[in-house]
Amino acid sequence: MSVKFDFKSLDEAFECAWPVSIPVPQPGGTVQIQEITAVFKILPEDEAKAASEAITGENPWAWINAWWVGLEGEELTEELRLKMLRRVYVRTALINAYQNFVQGIPAKN
Repeated sequence: MSVKFDFKSLDEAFECAWPVSIPVPQPGGTVQIQEITAVFKILPEDEAKAASEAITGENPWAWINAWWVGLEGEELTEELRLKMLRRVYVRTALINAYQNFVQGIPAKN
């Protein structure tokens, strides 16, 4: 049974904790799936465009930083954020999870 759509919610910013599965490379050509729970924010179109345009050599992750607003159960310091974003497999996992989040695709368990 579905729930009636909440039209009032369209006027509000939307943030939500969302699971992120990170395939961490392991010796021998395997990966270990490690989980975090990120806090994502759905960006209005103008904010998303501004974040994309803010990407520079000095700020390569402006777009991600605009919608990845926290970690559940862990303080997301700037130092930790940079360490995580420097790992391609973490960045890719965050982007994939965010795309599922904004499209309303349920997280896979």
